[in-house]
Order: sequence, then structure tokens, then C-alpha cells
Amino acid sequence: MTAPPRAQMRRVKGFRKPPGSMLCTRPGPLGNPFRVGEGECPFEAVEQFERWARTVLKAKVPLNETERKFREAFEQAKQATKLLCYCRLDQVCHVDSLRKLIQEGY
Repeated sequence: MTAPPRAQMRRVKGFRKPPGSMLCTRPGPLGNPFRVGEGECPFEAVEQFERWARTVLKAKVPLNETERKFREAFEQAKQATKLLCYCRLDQVCHVDSLRKLIQEGY
């Protein structure tokens, strides 16, 4: 399956979310709940997110409301035209993990 491309959400006058795109930021269901701590690199938070997302998507039944909302939003993300986040496009981002999971057929 082809994953929608990643795009950068902008906070500038006149910027509009493209039609059909989906926001993947906190505090939404697709936002990365893992934060970068002192001395950690963003890659570690992205790796934690990917491990968590795989566990949630492999489980037969979601354990809590957060997991249920994530699964529902993930299904919607498969149909989106773009996945938006505030991270710079040249940096590692959890949206790359979402795209990888979609391409793997989760």
C-alpha cells in the first residue's frame, strides 16, 4: 500500500491545511506521546513511538481509550492525501514511522 506523503504544518499567515490531509500532532490521537528528554535525541522518541504503535496495531483488542482512538485515526490516515506535522522535513519525525507502518500493511 502506498502511504500518503509527509508535509510540514506551518504557523504563518495564510497557510491552510490542504484538503484531505490529516494532522499528526499532539494532543491528537496520532501525535507522538513520547517526548525527547535531556540528553536524548529525537530519534529515540520516534523509535519508542514506532514500537508502541506496532504493539497497539498488532493487538486484537485495544486496552484503553488512547489505543482505540489511535487505531481509528490510523485507519483514517491511510486514506489521507498528506500527513502533517510541525517537524522540519529534514529531521526525523514520528510521521515517518506512521508512513512505514502503512506501507507494511498494518
